Amino acid sequence: MLKKIVTDTGLYLLSSLIPMVLLVAINPFLAKNLSPFDYGIIGYLSSFAAIETPLIQFFITRFYLSNYYKIDLEERMRLRTLVVQSLILFSLFMSIIVGSGICFYHYLFNTESNIPLFPLLLFSIGAIWISGLFSFQLAEYRIERKTREYCKYCISSGIFRVITILICVVLLHQGAWGYEFATFVSSFVFFLITFFRLKKYIFKRIDLTLLRKLLSFCWPLAIAGCLEFFTNGYSRVLLERVGDTNEYGIYCVGDQFARYINIFTMALYSTFNPDLYESVAKFNKSKLIRVCVILLAAETLVVLFYIILAPFVIDILTAGRYIESAKYSQILSVAQIFVVGFYLVNDITVAAGYSKSVLTTKVIASLLSVLVISYLVRIGSYYGAAYGYIVTFMLFIVTNILCLLFQIKKDRKK
Repeated sequence: MLKKIVTDTGLYLLSSLIPMVLLVAINPFLAKNLSPFDYGIIGYLSSFAAIETPLIQFFITRFYLSNYYKIDLEERMRLRTLVVQSLILFSLFMSIIVGSGICFYHYLFNTESNIPLFPLLLFSIGAIWISGLFSFQLAEYRIERKTREYCKYCISSGIFRVITILICVVLLHQGAWGYEFATFVSSFVFFLITFFRLKKYIFKRIDLTLLRKLLSFCWPLAIAGCLEFFTNGYSRVLLERVGDTNEYGIYCVGDQFARYINIFTMALYSTFNPDLYESVAKFNKSKLIRVCVILLAAETLVVLFYIILAPFVIDILTAGRYIESAKYSQILSVAQIFVVGFYLVNDITVAAGYSKSVLTTKVIASLLSVLVISYLVRIGSYYGAAYGYIVTFMLFIVTNILCLLFQIKKDRKK
């Protein structure tokens, strides 16, 4: 039994790491073909992802995971039908709403920006919409312990994405346009594959009572998820308005490399995510503590190694073009420890059934973050934004813990 757990964990981790390693490996080729302005465009568009992803995918898969161990097989089938249809139709509707909102901001409040929004925004939002179904399929493979299927699906999609990016950016020299288009195309191909795999659920009648439960559960998480925009996306939007396009691109490169650390840890995190939900559902405190310690320890070790090696690593992986980004990347990497800490506290809160506490946390912490980041960017520009990223996640963790303890104490008095 222990051998199987270790083997499965290793395979899950490996299948998530291989796409990341491939993306890192092609960085020298991308760096030679992407200018600071291209990196600035990619960074600007990705800064809105914290708003786009929660509203478009609406944490629908999270609802499925939180109920998986609580319902029987027949109810699970009804839930799966609802989730599949919602990720296609409801997410499409939300994509249109979100895209319109970003256009409204960009063309009315950011008129001096030289970032071209179309058609890049369509590629960016479209990729988030169609990747929801793919993410659900991966989550279901994980929770059902279908290790082999998960590995094949995850690795093949990662390889296809890398090949598509190389064709569009390196061979065709399409810059940021090619990068965003390649991401969309690779997501679309695996959306079609997943669509046909789950087609038997697409035309079934949905349970309206279950739909109301899904919306009731997910809307606080979606609103709360949008507020994560103020943890990092907000600072990059502010920095774009500073006007130094070259330095903005360099900062975005440093931020990108710091996020590679988080990709590694999130690969490990996704492996243990079902165990986290199961331990909370079954009140297994020792298992919950063990999962938290493993994830935080892994993140801390990786960050320490990265801080030491960052200048050397970035020099190699950008073909010597963006070594200046190391100064920002080292600072931003420290924040990744607190990112994982917040994800842990946040998921524990959701698994315990306090989804509205998550919203309360995000509202309070986001208001504080806006004040902190705005002040730090004003006085410290790019360095201020980097340090603000660390402070922001500290605020989110502390606020979430306080809200969770308050809710638990309130329930005990009932």
